[in-house]
Amino acid sequence: MMYARAGRQAILGTFLLAWACAACGSRTDEPSVTVRDSAGIEIVESQRPRWQEDEAWTLSPDPVLEIGVSEGEDPYLLDRVMGVVRFEDGTVVVANRGDNTLRYYDGTGRFLHSAGGSGGGPTEFSEIMGLRRLGDNVVAWQLWVNRSKVFDRQGNLVSAMLAPTQPANILGIFDDGSHLFGLFAPAMPTQAELRLDSTLLYLSTPDFSDADSIARLPAAYVVGIELGDQRIPYPQEYGPIRVVAAGADEWYYGWPEAYEFQVLDRNANVRRIVRRAWDPVPSPTRTGNDIENPCSTNRRREAASGSGHLRLSNGPSWT
Repeated sequence: MMYARAGRQAILGTFLLAWACAACGSRTDEPSVTVRDSAGIEIVESQRPRWQEDEAWTLSPDPVLEIGVSEGEDPYLLDRVMGVVRFEDGTVVVANRGDNTLRYYDGTGRFLHSAGGSGGGPTEFSEIMGLRRLGDNVVAWQLWVNRSKVFDRQGNLVSAMLAPTQPANILGIFDDGSHLFGLFAPAMPTQAELRLDSTLLYLSTPDFSDADSIARLPAAYVVGIELGDQRIPYPQEYGPIRVVAAGADEWYYGWPEAYEFQVLDRNANVRRIVRRAWDPVPSPTRTGNDIENPCSTNRRREAASGSGHLRLSNGPSWT
């Protein structure tokens, strides 16, 4: 009798296991991505990763190239890397914002030479913001001053361009050298007001000889904070901030309040929207009265009382 009971339990267990596997199989058979058309715009909705676990890209256990040390010679001490470019011969160019230099290394990581530096000279930068490859050269641009500079592989300055619209921020550069840049000029909110402001986007020719406005898109929520005897607009702490990037011949826009990004052509026509369902996590609701002066120079590293976090920089960011 006990043997028979055990047999029935084994059969039942096998049935339940088979049913569970069949259920898993039915979920796996469901499409991970659906694509539909809406008024000429392709809508791509992702439910889960298309790759299976054994198909995903993985990193090698050890790096194939390592540049940078915590202690050692100056060319290998990196501080706030803003971009890295690699050429076919293995040459690597690093944009180092700490001293606003472009540092060149060979395929083994050996330092070759540098270009740029801090200052206002023809080859210098105030604050390097980005770096990308442009044919056989590299182009770097700086924060808030809409200027980009092209250098060859030997670190020689090839050209320098200054946008006609100031102040602005270069957001990306296309393969042909055309620039995508934005002008963020928020209206002044009151101290208790939280305002959604936008960025006006421009597309310029490679030499900045001509630039056209192409879009105005949400950029950030701002509040008014007191700085000395004046009030300035400042992005909401932990608030959403727009993301813009340029590809070869199209650009991408993401707004964090929607778990999606848009793919646009150069004239800002939306060609594709890629999205996924999500449950948003609300940002802390803090007004200008709650925000400490983010420009204070004596705030470098201080514990946040009662939060269990550590403030690591001048700005209102946490880690």
